[in-house]
Amino acid sequence: MHKSNSYCFFLMVLIAIEVGCQSSSWNKSLPFSQDLGSHRGYRLARTITHLHSPISYDACDEGNPNCLNNLRSALCDNHIDFAFLTDHPNRMASTDFSDLHLSLPGDQSLLLNGNVIGNQFSCNDSQKVQVMAGYEDKLMPIGMTKHLDPDSEIRNSLYGQSTSDLVSRLQTETNAIVMVPHTESRTNEHLANLGMNVIEIYNLHSNINPTIRTNFLGMDYFSGLVDLSVYWVDPYARQQPDLAFISFLKVSPIYAKKWDYLISNGKQIVGIAGNDSHQNFFSGIANDGDRVDSHRRLTRWIVNYFLVNDMTLSEVKGSISSGKGWVVFEGFGTPVGIDFYAKNGDSTAEIGGSLSFQNGNSKIHAEIPTLHNESPQSGSKPLVIIHLKKVALDSSGNESEVANSVGTSLDYTVDGAGAYRIEIGIVPLHLINYIGFKKQLVTQEMPWLISNHIYIQ
Repeated sequence: MHKSNSYCFFLMVLIAIEVGCQSSSWNKSLPFSQDLGSHRGYRLARTITHLHSPISYDACDEGNPNCLNNLRSALCDNHIDFAFLTDHPNRMASTDFSDLHLSLPGDQSLLLNGNVIGNQFSCNDSQKVQVMAGYEDKLMPIGMTKHLDPDSEIRNSLYGQSTSDLVSRLQTETNAIVMVPHTESRTNEHLANLGMNVIEIYNLHSNINPTIRTNFLGMDYFSGLVDLSVYWVDPYARQQPDLAFISFLKVSPIYAKKWDYLISNGKQIVGIAGNDSHQNFFSGIANDGDRVDSHRRLTRWIVNYFLVNDMTLSEVKGSISSGKGWVVFEGFGTPVGIDFYAKNGDSTAEIGGSLSFQNGNSKIHAEIPTLHNESPQSGSKPLVIIHLKKVALDSSGNESEVANSVGTSLDYTVDGAGAYRIEIGIVPLHLINYIGFKKQLVTQEMPWLISNHIYIQ
């Protein structure tokens, strides 16, 4: 080993030994989504909308025979209800469509007109995971019901394109929800001209990748990432590896600016978060017995919740398309009781919906969420802050915070038309006994939830 590398390794070991103690109790699974609360006939479905299967070359280490089982176990452990796969088209396009859904013997194929459109598998508990296929390139269609063309070479060529014509074909011929991933690298004009209505407003992989951080997110190349070493080199198990994301997590304002621009220019754009889990960048074993980059760990950090009437693929696809959902940084803990709606008297607009502005009568309510009792609890209680944001509908792209509430629910009388969303922050003091290195990180406000919009016009 090179002398300088030896010194760095020795220093990391010393840091790991010297940091404070963590509590020994930690739940490696997320709660069932049925425990998250319900209202007005809806319940919440925990969903991942950007995920790679072993069909993608980089879902796991190349040739890893356990990749499929690792991924299926992760979805079970975190009680994911719907997993929308987004494999790379260089392999996805050449694979028969019926083989794209994490299937194993004993699973239940999901059919449409006799054709396989998805898969459902059961976990060791009562959890059932429903899976549909898609791909990630310049576009990211999810929930496809078939390939776009019977010829694999033709569809491989098509899947690499990014045009409004392709968006239309994917929507009409494959019943896909067409998204744009990695919007940090796309121009506003390009996004506006595609004709899709869903974009990523956060991507975990981009947040970690040093090059993307520097070139597109306005972050330092290694800012926060070096601190990950404390979670990798921890011989006395004094750090909770599931909290490693705290060292680098930041939601760049670039995402909100692109989202706001599209909405201000007359487009009702749905925002989702891309988990983009890859179990291929660090094979070391953390102190909890899992790989540092395990799918179980990464798929709990960032998910999407959607309002549904029932747990069917058609229902959740409809909710995604209409923006009935939240981005949830569930690594901080599972929120219970989230709610966000607008009212004119007896008329209610759910998240993703619209309402006519009535001066003095249009009101918004945002409920303050609490931590699920299975979430990590230690030290003090967290501080939760609701921020109500308004996006102008006049092509300016202007966004402003019109109200906020600390520790309590928020009620707001609307003063004019706009697209309204809530961003809920958390000061995660409840995690203080699980983190020894840089305890100040849990005394700062972090993102917990980002809602889609309610449009008051």
